[in-house]
Amino acid sequence: MQPLAWQLPSALSIPVGPGQRGKTLRNRAIMLQDTEMLEPHADGVVVSVRVVPGARATEIALASAGMLRIRVAAPAVEGKANEALLAFLANQLGVRTRDLALLSGERSRMKRVLVRGREADEVATALGM
Repeated sequence: MQPLAWQLPSALSIPVGPGQRGKTLRNRAIMLQDTEMLEPHADGVVVSVRVVPGARATEIALASAGMLRIRVAAPAVEGKANEALLAFLANQLGVRTRDLALLSGERSRMKRVLVRGREADEVATALGM
């Protein structure tokens, strides 16, 4: 299930607290529906991931708000971060890289990765969730 997102106007002021000035957001999408971190799929399990490229090391940072956050050492240039993410997940899950597929988010930090041939509890255990 894809989350719904709407694009905000180019300069929208949102109050951040009582008595404070508004924070201006530029070209940000608002997520209207939370996604599950692990979703069943006909071929296996879909993992929702938020990727942070250009980190010091590739590692799992945290899991929150229905999204697994992974820091990737590779830069976000020409798909290098995507390749590094899939290689890292394959290593963590004990599967081959070809058993993983990027379903959505090729050019976004929020991605959905299909893990073929695994159950949700196996994936959750392997990722330490």
